[in-house]
Amino acid sequence: MRSLVVAAVLIALAACAVQEGGQNQELDVIAEGYVGVVLEMGEYLEHYVDFYFGPEELRPEPAGDDAEPSFGELLERSRVLLAELGAFDVEHLDPDALQRHRFLEAHLVAVRTRLEMELGATFVFDDEFRRLFGADAPSYDTAFIEARLKELDGLLDGEGELGDRYYDYVWRFVIPEEKLGEVYQTAIDEAKVKTAPHMNLFDGDLCALELVTDKPWDAFNSYDKRGVSRVQVNTGYRKQIKSARDAACHECYPGHHVHSSLWEKELYEGRGWVEFSVGATSTPSYLIYEGIAEYAVEAAFPGGGWIDFQRSRLFPLAGLDPAEAERYVRVVNLYKTIQWAAIIEGSRRYLDGEIDHEQALEFFMEYTLRTRQEAEGLLSAVELYRSYLVNYLFGAQMIREYVDLNGGTEDNPERRWELISEIMSSPVLPSDLLG
Repeated sequence: MRSLVVAAVLIALAACAVQEGGQNQELDVIAEGYVGVVLEMGEYLEHYVDFYFGPEELRPEPAGDDAEPSFGELLERSRVLLAELGAFDVEHLDPDALQRHRFLEAHLVAVRTRLEMELGATFVFDDEFRRLFGADAPSYDTAFIEARLKELDGLLDGEGELGDRYYDYVWRFVIPEEKLGEVYQTAIDEAKVKTAPHMNLFDGDLCALELVTDKPWDAFNSYDKRGVSRVQVNTGYRKQIKSARDAACHECYPGHHVHSSLWEKELYEGRGWVEFSVGATSTPSYLIYEGIAEYAVEAAFPGGGWIDFQRSRLFPLAGLDPAEAERYVRVVNLYKTIQWAAIIEGSRRYLDGEIDHEQALEFFMEYTLRTRQEAEGLLSAVELYRSYLVNYLFGAQMIREYVDLNGGTEDNPERRWELISEIMSSPVLPSDLLG
């Protein structure tokens, strides 16, 4: 009798294994379908595909200049893929496969939402963000912003309008043009020294510096494959010394370059999960991508580490007064919080129709200290990038709180690095980090 029970158990386990293996294979097929849809969207949507290092056979034929976007057909494909995921018996998936299933589902919901938007669907700001990035966007009321503007006022000398005093101060810290390459490369090299021992990077890892002009952004990481990328820095206008920190940490170490490298090495090559060979910007991954990148300097240079490095190395290299290094960092960090909080709140009000174009300009002029012309440029960016702009401030807060809550505090740097590496090497979603 006992042998029959054992046999029955073995048969049941074998059946589960077959089913599990089959469902894992089905996940592979759905993942390939997801990659195909994303890559085809990238043929028509500028900046939608951030990188791709997957199989060439999944890459679509280049769309001609006169090609009409096939958003309707792509939307139907995304819906079919979601229906196939919905048919899974998730109770028989192992934990890794279940997390992969959740990842694909959340990303296909984001793909479907973006395609619906391209076909004319509209969502209120908070619903759009939730559908695309898988989290609830935070709210920063004007009292929050005004309190920090008052704090900024206290950090700056002199009299007159706060905006005038802020810009008069920060533009003292411009990198001389002839020193740009040396300052940036020094910052990148130091960030790599701080990061590399804690990350499983490729042999031959390289985030190469390239100085460019006539770009709409300050700096941009272009990832190729196998741990090689370029950080392009736009030298078309004056560069404050803070931009060296952003290029070194946000774009390179341990920011976008490292994140993409770990996706390739740990998830695409290590586990064979093809969905991690492509970066689709309007998806939940990019709340985490931007969050890690914004948090990167705190990981690589905890406490006053960046201030010390800037004071001892970068300020002298750029011919700036090292005595101002600490106040400068405090000023630019505080302004960054003010700026992003105002952008999030102003974007929500403008895109939801609570304020019109003129009122949005006035809002940004008052709360980001911009001129009218600069506010016009910011509003154009809001119209283009919409709820994506939430990802920077909110993403960094999400990562910081998760890391601190799980023991990665300043007095435990090894645990901090361990958590950051886990986030970048796993099929993690914002909901996993927010609790």
